[in-house]
Amino acid sequence: MNPLLKRGPLSFSFLFVAMLVASPSLVLSFKTLSTSQLGNRYHQLALPKVAGPESIAFDCQGQGPYVGVSDGRILKWEGSRLGWREFSVPTAHRDRKLCDGSKDPEKEQICGRPLGLKFNSATCDLYVADAYYGLLKVGPRGGIAHQLATSGGGVPFNLTNALDIDAWTGAVYFTDSTISYQRSSTFGSYDVGTPCSNLANLHMSEDVSSGLRMISIRNYMLSIENGDKTGRVLKYDPHTKRVTVLLSGLSFPNGLALSKDGSFLVVAETGKLQLLKIPLGPTKTGGHHATPAQVFYSQLARYPDNIKRNDKGEFWVALNSGRGLVLPKTESPDQGSLAQVQDHVDGDEIPWFTKDPVAIKISEGGRVVEMLDGGFGTAFES
Repeated sequence: MNPLLKRGPLSFSFLFVAMLVASPSLVLSFKTLSTSQLGNRYHQLALPKVAGPESIAFDCQGQGPYVGVSDGRILKWEGSRLGWREFSVPTAHRDRKLCDGSKDPEKEQICGRPLGLKFNSATCDLYVADAYYGLLKVGPRGGIAHQLATSGGGVPFNLTNALDIDAWTGAVYFTDSTISYQRSSTFGSYDVGTPCSNLANLHMSEDVSSGLRMISIRNYMLSIENGDKTGRVLKYDPHTKRVTVLLSGLSFPNGLALSKDGSFLVVAETGKLQLLKIPLGPTKTGGHHATPAQVFYSQLARYPDNIKRNDKGEFWVALNSGRGLVLPKTESPDQGSLAQVQDHVDGDEIPWFTKDPVAIKISEGGRVVEMLDGGFGTAFES
């Protein structure tokens, strides 16, 4: 989930765009931003009868943002006068009557669920990681997406999540978060007295007369709950049309971003509350191949999600606020790490400069230089 998206009573119905100006990096300190400090750099864009905005992107002309939403469409912001308009759909077989405006997770397999978005700066094509339809490409004028790939290494994609593009080679790097669980929901009934604070992404209703609480749990969260390690990082070559598996055996790899010089990837390994660095060595053909992954930043207090790189080469990492979710306790941090924290829902003291971090900015060297304060849900929910 993008750090600039609000949850809560409006349930994913707003998209926040904050043009965050980078502050000077300090060796022993970093800057904390709150909503009030963002001032006129903070804008709220209401979405039209849909939910769940995920990754955002801007096209070659700097127009947008573009955002994928719950009913499978990709929308483009046309300014305050025109608002949002449809830019693309994942397949020609999408049923508009069934899908348009849908917030129902059970319809996603039909309607699509675009998660990762990125424009190729050379061709102006939009590349899309759709949780169900795989890796897609949309022309500069929009319309129906073209399906590029649905498997890698002989294994079908199961939850295509985030992507980034090498501006020099056109190579597309992306994550397939788990080959064991899809995004769709699992339904179950529990006693009304059963605590549910350790489960995330729930749709809950209670039948007091029967003493049952009906809960819909998103399957992909079970991947994390059950310690699944089937996630992968992959590469798509637009020239050969081949997909290569760069790294496997990961615990829900999520957001992904390429470094400014294209020499390494930063990947959010959500299930382990850490960021990985995947060095990309040069190949004889001028491309890159992956070398063994390294821990880039570990022991985050909250689940990392989307990652976006700014023009300075720094990485903004979204952190799931976990409101109503009890996160695993971290172990002793490495010396020099700022992430010696527990989530505030556990009642523990957090030695960060804010007790409600919803996004952090990390330097190319792996140090936190800035943090976005969620204000315990009064500013940013997640």
